[in-house]
Amino acid sequence: PGSSSRVPVAVTVGVAPATSGSISVRTTYAAVAEARNQVDMMPVSSGRTEALTVDVGSVVTVGQVLARLSHGTLDAQRDQALASLRGSKARLASVLAGVEPKRHTAQAKLDSALAAQDQLLNPSAAELKSAESVVATAKSNLESATIKLDQLMSPSVSDLQAAESVVASAQSHLDSANTRLKQLLNPSAADLQAAQGKVATALSNLDTKKTKLEQLLNPTTAALAAAQEAVSNAHSKLSSAQVTVNNAISDALAAGTFAQISLNSEQVRVNDAIQAALDAGTFESALTRAWDNLLTARLGEQADVAILLNPALSSTLSQDELGDVNQSISNYRLSIATHLADIISSSVIPEDVNSPMLAENSAQSALDTAQEQLKELQNPDQNIIALARNEVAAEQAALDSAVANLEGLQNADENTITLAQNEVAKTAAATESAKTDLAELQNPTNATIALAQSSVEAT
Repeated sequence: PGSSSRVPVAVTVGVAPATSGSISVRTTYAAVAEARNQVDMMPVSSGRTEALTVDVGSVVTVGQVLARLSHGTLDAQRDQALASLRGSKARLASVLAGVEPKRHTAQAKLDSALAAQDQLLNPSAAELKSAESVVATAKSNLESATIKLDQLMSPSVSDLQAAESVVASAQSHLDSANTRLKQLLNPSAADLQAAQGKVATALSNLDTKKTKLEQLLNPTTAALAAAQEAVSNAHSKLSSAQVTVNNAISDALAAGTFAQISLNSEQVRVNDAIQAALDAGTFESALTRAWDNLLTARLGEQADVAILLNPALSSTLSQDELGDVNQSISNYRLSIATHLADIISSSVIPEDVNSPMLAENSAQSALDTAQEQLKELQNPDQNIIALARNEVAAEQAALDSAVANLEGLQNADENTITLAQNEVAKTAAATESAKTDLAELQNPTNATIALAQSSVEAT
């Protein structure tokens, strides 16, 4: 190649007999094999190749990993980025954590303001009442502050007397506390004797109250007998007084005393109807009938009462019969009251009848008292028993106090003395405070007046 001249070449040819068969010829050519489609592979980042999973001529598929690059640097960058992300999230959480309470506080303030606005625009009855109470309290405080200022500026005689009384009372308490402390520290014979006397008195009072309570709970046979005898005597006196009244009424009826009663302006204020009856002679007959009916009712009531009081008679009656007797007594008493009211409203009771009636009333009162006392012995009222027990407890407390006082004088312990000293200090402070208040009333300082004025302005 590269020249147009031709040079003859001798070629040696082998000769062989002709035969039939296959001829095989292998020819080798130098050539470059190229793929029909080529793709340039360019990694998006540089790095050292750690693995190559294919070779020249390998068949590959879509998505197959061909090579792996070293990613240590990328991992470090990723870790750094993740750390930065976590830090940012932490800072965000911290910011949110600080903002959330503020948001709640702001919301609470907003809700409160809205509620206050709603209360102002649409107040409920309770809110109005509460506001009125606040106003009333403020007015009361203002009045108190004003009164105090007025007292300071111009104290009245009564204000000064009241302050002086407070000082005297506080001084009295202080003197008592000092006396008590001195008695505890160095009791005299007179102090001990007085304390022993108080113990003896308290013990005597306690015994008296206990005896009274015991008598209420368990009355003696003698006490019951005496009470029953008192009731019996009262019944006898009442019966005698009733007989006397009945005899007086009967005698007056027989003598025509009631028909002879004359009414005048000094005895009773007579109206025209009564005066007309007097002139016609009908008033005296009506009055006589009223007294006669009164006497009949009295005799009937007393007879029924006598049946109930006589065991020999009452024991023979059935419950229904006893009920009838009691009903009859009630009816008689109502009739007696009616007739007597009519008599008193229209005339004057003669002295011969009025005096026995007064004695009868006294006898009835004595009987009521005797019956009440017997009833209390037989079935004492629970309130009276409770009162008696309270009296026993009170006397026991007084005795305990007197004994403690005596023991304190005889052998005062450190705690008792300390309490007495504290009482002296307390009463001394109260006395000084009372004296200061009195001095302020008598001669108030400018600072005190200014403070009182400030209090008035503040309220």
